[in-house]
Amino acid sequence: MNRHAMHVILACLTCLLWLLARGACAQDPGLAPELAQVCVSEAGTFSAQWECAAIAETLRNRAERRGQTLRQVMRAHSDRVFDRTRTDRRAWLAWLREDGRKPRHWYAHLPWHGRNRRGWLRLVRHVRYVLEHDVRVCDGKPITWGNAKDRKRYIMQNPRAVEVDCGETKNHFMRPRPEGEM
Repeated sequence: MNRHAMHVILACLTCLLWLLARGACAQDPGLAPELAQVCVSEAGTFSAQWECAAIAETLRNRAERRGQTLRQVMRAHSDRVFDRTRTDRRAWLAWLREDGRKPRHWYAHLPWHGRNRRGWLRLVRHVRYVLEHDVRVCDGKPITWGNAKDRKRYIMQNPRAVEVDCGETKNHFMRPRPEGEM
């Protein structure tokens, strides 16, 4: 086999690996509903699609930086979301499912079927799209997010931190400032 053929084969293998990595959601169908659970927990609503895209991007950046899978980073960051032994008022988060069944511990005074169920199913579809198409909404590479208190704490602990613009979100998205960047 000549040198040119080897280069073509290596290029094809590289493309194949890249496509497999991008198609992680298709190979791991449980990832989209799990990430949607994190989004509901973090954004507080089923309609936070932009926020969810920013959270997904941040978790992907963190996974890349740490050499971990998205699921590992997601579960390390938001372990309570998946804790089915929770007994607090948000215990229902751990019981959200892709098929839209009413989660255990759902609020007695709020109907599940209808607007809430539709919002949940729409969010899962959105997250699947975000993962499959590697959607990026942030102007930079955030590695963490949080509310105003979390932002203040992160900046105090990381004086060189930079806020990243991820559009109209409830949360603040941040990254460390690399050496030499002003």
